[in-house]
Amino acid sequence: MLKPVVKKSILAAALAVVLAVLIEFGAVSSNPRAVSFQFDGQAVSASVPPSEVEYERYTVEQGVFTPSGEDPQLYVPLFESGAAPYTASLRIAFSAPLSAGMKAQVFYPDKNGGYSEGNSRSTVAQAGQSEIVLQLPAGSYDELRIDLDGTFALDAVEVSEEGVFAIYTENTWNAMRFFCVLLSLFVVILLLLQFRVFGRIKNGFTTIGEKAKANPRRARRVTLVTAVVILLLCLAVFAGLRILGRQPLPAYFVFTAFFGFSVCMFAFFFRQTGKKPEYFFLIVFLPIALFIAMFSHTTQALISWDDETHFAKMQGISYVGEEAKLTNADLGFIARSYPWTFDAAQQNEIYARMEEDYTAGAVASDSDNGMQVGKLAYVPGAAALFFGRIFGLSYHAMLVLARIPQLLIYALCCFFAIRKLKTGKMILAVVALLPTTVFMSANFSYDPWIIGFLLLGFSWFFGEAQRPDKTLAARDWAIMLGAFALGLAPKAIYFPMVALLLFLPKTKFASRRAHIIYLLTVLGVMLAMAGTMFLSQGSSVITGPGDIRGGSDVNAAGQVGHILSNPLDFAGMMARFLPLYLDPFNQRMFITSFAYLGDGVLHMVLIALMAVVAFTDRNEFDRFTTTWQHKARTLLLALITVVCVAGAMYITFTPVGADTVNGCQARYMTPVVFPVLYVLGWKFKKFKWNRNLYNTTVFSVSAFMLYLNAGYMILGRYFLNN
Repeated sequence: MLKPVVKKSILAAALAVVLAVLIEFGAVSSNPRAVSFQFDGQAVSASVPPSEVEYERYTVEQGVFTPSGEDPQLYVPLFESGAAPYTASLRIAFSAPLSAGMKAQVFYPDKNGGYSEGNSRSTVAQAGQSEIVLQLPAGSYDELRIDLDGTFALDAVEVSEEGVFAIYTENTWNAMRFFCVLLSLFVVILLLLQFRVFGRIKNGFTTIGEKAKANPRRARRVTLVTAVVILLLCLAVFAGLRILGRQPLPAYFVFTAFFGFSVCMFAFFFRQTGKKPEYFFLIVFLPIALFIAMFSHTTQALISWDDETHFAKMQGISYVGEEAKLTNADLGFIARSYPWTFDAAQQNEIYARMEEDYTAGAVASDSDNGMQVGKLAYVPGAAALFFGRIFGLSYHAMLVLARIPQLLIYALCCFFAIRKLKTGKMILAVVALLPTTVFMSANFSYDPWIIGFLLLGFSWFFGEAQRPDKTLAARDWAIMLGAFALGLAPKAIYFPMVALLLFLPKTKFASRRAHIIYLLTVLGVMLAMAGTMFLSQGSSVITGPGDIRGGSDVNAAGQVGHILSNPLDFAGMMARFLPLYLDPFNQRMFITSFAYLGDGVLHMVLIALMAVVAFTDRNEFDRFTTTWQHKARTLLLALITVVCVAGAMYITFTPVGADTVNGCQARYMTPVVFPVLYVLGWKFKKFKWNRNLYNTTVFSVSAFMLYLNAGYMILGRYFLNN
């Protein structure tokens, strides 16, 4: 007889092989094909030499153009003999191959003769290329503007009456991709079978069905009333939009339906809010997060902080086992070449253009797309892009789909974190439902991954600390350390907070040996995370350059030298900076900010709510986690962590010797907010008021702030532009 684990392994292997073969065929047939464009030199309608090209923010020496400032531009006159030539394609010829890759963006004038992102085409040129060829909308143009962000020796700019000729390279079977997918599928399927996930899902649906059968009248009433409420709310919104003369877009009705659904769930299941707050967290979080993911526009990567960088890394690792393929749609989205708009008609036009640029094929590749520990947070979104291509989704749909796995992972982390705690469940819920964090979870960012897994790790630690007489099980040990390791993988600067785990009571361990092993594993995780941080940042500290976004005066090696030479000056600067950084009145940037969409409203309401729950969501279990010792070490570790974050930004992002810290955004402190709030306050012998009413009130305030800010930031823009 075969052991159960062997049977499960054989079944997992068989399923993995079948699925991997199907996926490989899908990837070969659906991935963008590499394409090169050939210019029709027989139909040239104009050829402009370098001497006739006007330029701004370039220096020219011996025919070589070098950028001398931001946004360098070439202006190519095409108007000759009283008429503008008919143009369908363009070739930028170089007298010497490019020494480095560069972005190229060609602007053609609109009907008023102006230039805009909407009237442009972009691509990326690789090192060694001797020409750039682009398809343009056919028409007669007096002039073209060309932006090249690198050094080049221009030979001529030519336009043709004919479009470009595309030469495709067909995709082939990729053994590395096949085996990577096969191994991943085997591990995932085996884990699902081993932990009986399929059975648990089946049992969950069975339980729901049994409860509905046990009280069919109530089930019908809940379904019918919820549907009627949603319908009536949508009709009211439709009537209001018509009265105001606004276009009734889907965003309004999805927002309204989600709001109506959440209200009905709280109304019908009010008596469960005290016992099962984790489920009501999902009822609040999932609808609004999905709304943000669906209706934050995807015309360019200018929604959340650094989303172009996050998407580029996600897109890169979505090409498993091969170089990443870059279409003009990818390049345009990352480089923010498409217009930023909430006008629905313009959005549809841009999405159609993005789809055209995507289906045209891959114009470039990126070999720097290997998997690293720091890219772990991008794997769920990358998987969504991978399968989105296989299933033939539109480019816009793939971008929306790639936002969803992260918000689901964040939701699951918070769900199990709330369930684990014996007290302070609403403290965690309020922190997890901060509008800025919810907004980031629905966009391209690794912050929610960090916050979600650290919340899970902290809740497991506090949950275990509140039961000092219960021996720490291997499962809980693994979950706690695993959550911290996963959370710190993208940004290990928060590693000092792991030291909190060293203070788990000795009574949690069956023997002194088990306690020592536990302490060593905690130290091992801390050292491993610190090591990954120093390995990733060490080169810039040694060689000099920091983050180029900080400006030309940033020099990491020089800054470290300055700190070592002037430690008292550095300490004084930090002492002046930290009170300003931690000022509650300046914390809207991690509470209600929607990044590039703007700052939300009423952030002080949520600061007040966090203060209230920190001192009222308490019970007898708090006697283990609100002692003065716990308060002191938690606050000290949080302060050390904030200093580490600020110090890292001072070294890598701030000019040498500056008297402040540049780029240290308020959202960087979000991961330490929950443990600080959790140890404040004091224990209650017994909770004095109705838990259902208390939880519902707290959830209602959080939900109101979420819907208010999402409506203000997203629906408000649709309302103003349509």
